[in-house]
Amino acid sequence: MMTKNLKNMGVVALTILLTTACVPHKKSPIPASSGEFSSCVAEATTLVKINRVKYEKDYTNLSTMIKATKDYAGIINHIQSDNQSIITPLYQYKINNVCNEISQKLLAEMKVKALEIQSQ
Repeated sequence: MMTKNLKNMGVVALTILLTTACVPHKKSPIPASSGEFSSCVAEATTLVKINRVKYEKDYTNLSTMIKATKDYAGIINHIQSDNQSIITPLYQYKINNVCNEISQKLLAEMKVKALEIQSQ
């Protein structure tokens, strides 16, 4: 019983997070956000500013993942709890993985810039 309550609390928390974290931005196909995704969106935007051609795919990939996650949050209450315990972590992993990749790419770009400055 306690495990089921913990699962339900996790699902409710994820649902609240995913349905409130992203707010559409007028100029960008990626929703701007006031929650957990805000730093990820900001980093993706920075990468595109650094090199649009090189990082446009990452930007689009993030946008697609945020939309899919929001879509899932909209139907989560219609999915059996056993299935939720499988699917919800998958969405969490996928969005965290996309954001981690973006963070690593931005770190690499900043490192290159710092080394360029250092060698001058």
